Amino acid sequence: MFKNLRLRPKLLLTITGSVLIAVLLTAIILGRLSITKGSEMITKQVKSQLSSVNKNQNAALKLIISSWPGVIRAQQTRAFSVNALKDYRNFVMTGKKSETYIKYSKIIDQFVKNNGYRDMFMIDADGLIVYSVNKGNEYGTNILTGKYNNSNLGEAVKRAMNGEIIYKDFRAYEPLNGEPAAFYAAPILKNGKQIGVVALQMTTAMVNGIVQEKAGLGKTGESYIVGKSKNKTHLISDRTVKNEKIGKEKKGKFIDLAFEGKSGVAKKIGSTGINEFIAYSPLDFGFEGIDWVLITTVTQDEILAGVNELKNTILIITISIVIMMLIISIIIGWLFSGSINNGIQDIIAKIELLSTNIQEGQLNNRIDDNAIPIDFIGMINSTNGIIDQFVNQITITSGYFDELSKGIIPDKMEGDYKNDFKKMQNNVNSLIDTINNLATETTGIIVETQNGNLNRRADASKFEGEWEKLIIGINNIVDSVAEPFEIAINFLDNVSSGKQLEIIEIKNYKGKFKSMIESINNLTKILEFILSELSLLTKEVDEKGMLNKRIDLETIKDKGSWEQLLSGVNNIIESIVSPLKIVSGNIIQIGEGKIPE
Repeated sequence: MFKNLRLRPKLLLTITGSVLIAVLLTAIILGRLSITKGSEMITKQVKSQLSSVNKNQNAALKLIISSWPGVIRAQQTRAFSVNALKDYRNFVMTGKKSETYIKYSKIIDQFVKNNGYRDMFMIDADGLIVYSVNKGNEYGTNILTGKYNNSNLGEAVKRAMNGEIIYKDFRAYEPLNGEPAAFYAAPILKNGKQIGVVALQMTTAMVNGIVQEKAGLGKTGESYIVGKSKNKTHLISDRTVKNEKIGKEKKGKFIDLAFEGKSGVAKKIGSTGINEFIAYSPLDFGFEGIDWVLITTVTQDEILAGVNELKNTILIITISIVIMMLIISIIIGWLFSGSINNGIQDIIAKIELLSTNIQEGQLNNRIDDNAIPIDFIGMINSTNGIIDQFVNQITITSGYFDELSKGIIPDKMEGDYKNDFKKMQNNVNSLIDTINNLATETTGIIVETQNGNLNRRADASKFEGEWEKLIIGINNIVDSVAEPFEIAINFLDNVSSGKQLEIIEIKNYKGKFKSMIESINNLTKILEFILSELSLLTKEVDEKGMLNKRIDLETIKDKGSWEQLLSGVNNIIESIVSPLKIVSGNIIQIGEGKIPE
């Protein structure tokens, strides 16, 4: 049928088909490249976001739970723990509330409510639970010998009775009909003597409220905590997506890696057979009895939703270009198909070569219009122009990302771009602004710190999303470094001005910070000892006339210059006292009528 057509329809079909093929091949290759790069970027972004969510929740959990030891210690000597055990017991036995009971019960109830605990228990020296906010099934029973003595509350109280401050992790608790509960128990101390035990009951809501936060995780993403007890791993928080409850046994390769102290993001097949991305990290709260890890997951299908949206966008653009080029090719073919067919085969060959080059990734090649008949130069230039537009945008954008990846912050992308190209330009410029602000803020902190100003912080309000979280994280790091140095500066100021020195609480300092605080405390003790010994020596010599009194050097033995200083003081006193003793002896002999030698 094609052989029977006249030349003009043949040329029209040939030109249209050739241009259409070239456009299709170009669109397919560019679309494929865009989809591949887009998929990689989306996957990388999701992994980064998953890791960021895991790290933020990890930090939030540490902030809350690491405070538990300090809270329970504070209850050991509080008035409602020390002064009212008898009143609590009397109410259990008689049902009568004393004024002391009423006073302290209001304080305890408000404390538990304000701080989100489930209950607080007071246990007397015999093991009787004499106070409970909620007055549950365990209230009024003996936790050491009664029916609940084998519960985790019973185990905690037994060890606290021996003077320990102990935490018992979440597990099924019979008085709550098997609901999970955790306890922190400590001895009640009155004048340094143990008179009972105080225990705080933790709620699952305290951890669920953090790990069940869905921000940044989409519909299928979730975080959960896994704990280890007696070499078995089980859920410490409820799972909302897969509807699993606290206490259910939970195993897995990445759970084991987290318990080994490792963190990371990986891809795996989930328990339902669906591919998932998982972020895992250990949880270290700085006290014994708690062994947890944090797991964050999201399905691959949810990640690929962004890739599918990108594919659809590229498909629409490709179809639009193909239709546009089809119309253009038909018009061009119709206009020039009446001309003599000189060079048509050459044009077809050049187009096919260009198509091959594009498929092989040689995007710099174009059709040379010098050897093209004048009737076809416009079509060739249009084809070259379309390819130039796409290749130019890809090259420019790739150059910006290349510089950013090398730590070079380029100038903003300039030019009068339209529509989707304009969106790409705006996104690149927005990223450059963000990185510039990030560099400015962090450089400001570095310069101020080098100048001795530890109060400089970055302005997190200039950033959004993960960038804001990054700046907040940098500020937190500077805070953690600045605080110990402030302590050291205050200590030196107190020493130089002769103020009263106090022992500094170690808190949660670790590593070199902990060593610095311990050194300050050791120096405080040495200075207090020297002042105390000198004061005592002065008093003994001045008030009692005891010339044989010397400073006890045993306490600062092997303390270097401090030992030499006090030894020198003893030698000075000895050099003064020896002549006095001789004179005194001579006076005594003269008084007795003897003439001394």
